[in-house]
Amino acid sequence: AVASEVLLATGHLDGVCRVWDTRSPDVALELEGLTAPVAGVACDARTSKVVVLGRDATVRVFDARTGARLHALAHAALRVSAPAARVSLSPCGSYAAAPSTTGDCVVFDVEAGVASVVLGPPGLHTPAV
Repeated sequence: AVASEVLLATGHLDGVCRVWDTRSPDVALELEGLTAPVAGVACDARTSKVVVLGRDATVRVFDARTGARLHALAHAALRVSAPAARVSLSPCGSYAAAPSTTGDCVVFDVEAGVASVVLGPPGLHTPAV
């Protein structure tokens, strides 16, 4: 579960992601269009975005106000094998970072709906002699 001001998003292994308004005990939205168990979720009340990382290695971006799916994103470098993984939103809410079991981190531009950059694992440099 991830909270952001008044939003709380929960992802479940049955492929359901729920968005809650913390001022109410009721579910505000159930996000549709998920095709695999949820591995990670992030939300930003300021931009009204919910980002869901699925076990199928897709990152889906939703509008938290309407539940509309804005983007379904994937990248060949993104691999998800653990039941739970972290997906993070940048402070500005424009980028999402998803870790891969390969050691890479795939950064998506959630505004444009594209993979922005793949960051490789640390320690791959050769020290100076």
